[in-house]
Amino acid sequence: MRLFLTALALALANPALALTDPTTGSWLELSGGGAVVGGALAPQAELSLGAWQGPYDPSYAIGHFQGAGLTLRVAPGDALTASASAEVRGGKDVIVVGWYRFASLGAETRDDSLGALALVGGGARFRLRPHYAVHARLEAGIGSAGGVHGQGALTLGLAWTRPWTHAD
Repeated sequence: MRLFLTALALALANPALALTDPTTGSWLELSGGGAVVGGALAPQAELSLGAWQGPYDPSYAIGHFQGAGLTLRVAPGDALTASASAEVRGGKDVIVVGWYRFASLGAETRDDSLGALALVGGGARFRLRPHYAVHARLEAGIGSAGGVHGQGALTLGLAWTRPWTHAD
């Protein structure tokens, strides 16, 4: 019961109680998993990189953030699907756990056709070291390369995030 109450208190902790300052930083995530593209199951690899800012205490990894970045995906199934999308995300870190939600728009190719891609989703991470974490990401949306189709993925991987500096 004590563990549950401690976890609940950490999950609901207000970042304003920490020594948060305006901070900027970056992230890099590399992951793999399974995707459903146009009704077909395929493996998927992802690389995401970007920058974030927000009130944050880098000593204790407590705070919330907003960021923008680029995500590249490859799903070699029945038809090779590759995409690049601009992503905006917002989230919260509470010591060793963090979570975020995102929306992304971009372009995708499927075999020889080019189309648009729109995705929404979220992710969670568990810190192994101050700047390294394992993370899981769930995304769903719609693509138009090779005809309009639904698309979704669940990936697991490694994440690196680091504050650059306190913005004064």
